[in-house]
Amino acid sequence: MEPRRLALLAIGLSALLGVGLAVGLAPDPDDDLTTLWTAGEGTEISDNHHRMAALSVDEEPVLAVPINDGVGAETCGVLAFDADGEERWSAPLSPENCSVHSVGDVGTTGDAFLAVTAEHGAAAFDADDGTERFSEQLETIGYPAPIVADLTGDGEEAFVAVDHEGGLSVFDIEGETLWEDELEGFVWATPLVIDGEEPTLLVAHGSHSNGTATAYAGNGEVAWEVDLGAPSMSWAPVDGDDRDVAVVAATRDGGLLGLSAVGEAEWETDLPARGWVSESAGETVTLTTEDGAVHTVSTEDGETRWSTDVDAERPVAPALGDLTGDGSDEVVVVGREGSVTVLDDAGTVVAEHDLDAPVHTPATLVDLTDDGREEVTLLHGDGRVTALAHEG
Repeated sequence: MEPRRLALLAIGLSALLGVGLAVGLAPDPDDDLTTLWTAGEGTEISDNHHRMAALSVDEEPVLAVPINDGVGAETCGVLAFDADGEERWSAPLSPENCSVHSVGDVGTTGDAFLAVTAEHGAAAFDADDGTERFSEQLETIGYPAPIVADLTGDGEEAFVAVDHEGGLSVFDIEGETLWEDELEGFVWATPLVIDGEEPTLLVAHGSHSNGTATAYAGNGEVAWEVDLGAPSMSWAPVDGDDRDVAVVAATRDGGLLGLSAVGEAEWETDLPARGWVSESAGETVTLTTEDGAVHTVSTEDGETRWSTDVDAERPVAPALGDLTGDGSDEVVVVGREGSVTVLDDAGTVVAEHDLDAPVHTPATLVDLTDDGREEVTLLHGDGRVTALAHEG
């Protein structure tokens, strides 16, 4: 995994209401999202809330899904589907290790999926057949996905995992521990690597009322810390050189921050409600707020480019991808009640769909049909997966 340059962005309520704000229109769109398939047997619980991920194996898409269930169930594990919704492989957990938090978010590196499970620890699974390539136990359950990155700039990759209670572990690819640290509070967001003069590992942690971002040099020494005011539930790297802002972070109390690569707050503002940012950013970052709105904001100055109200209950973080094959990204917003809204890059609603099932994670966008258009895949709260195609 290449180190990623991050930029932290914050938008204020004043920006949302400011003069010149472009407000996306919300016409009555046709339901142009067609169900391709629904896969999986489902679970007893309805609050599966860890992210799935997609990779390509021999130009064929593979979707890896974290399945959690009730204590003692036989359904927990990582389950992989092919482009047609057929099971490709599984990495099951024994019933004694099954619970609502037995598998964390799934991430990717190269041709492997990454996850922390109650049985495998911090693990890497071959995307082709699910073979376990790497496994090291952590102190407690995992929440965010591990990452693989060069932390020293010498070309040697390290496996970075953090458990939910702040136990940070960095291993070499052979599984030897390079260094560890104990962070105060909990960790929800996936660690990031900032590409400055030297690579810097960034971890957000905190309690329900306060939050900190801690940056580490490749040898484990703390490079800097910054008070976020409240814990960051989601943040995004900002791509591109010569940007003042390196990371965009949304905090639990409705704040949005823009941090430089050395931990300086370039700007900070309050959102109208708790926000969730997309996984990456460039000139702009897209986010949802729990009052049912979507916003796209400049990462340079925090000015809002557009803002649109959508019919979604407490929407999760937006997903961006090209659903139409025209070279422009659409924005996919999922409400926790199962609503799906697609907006174009100007903030106009172009499609809506009702999944009629709770959803607690962002959509995963992947080209399932090999037509240059990405499809929308959604993890139901009960562990099933539905694939939707945009016909617009």
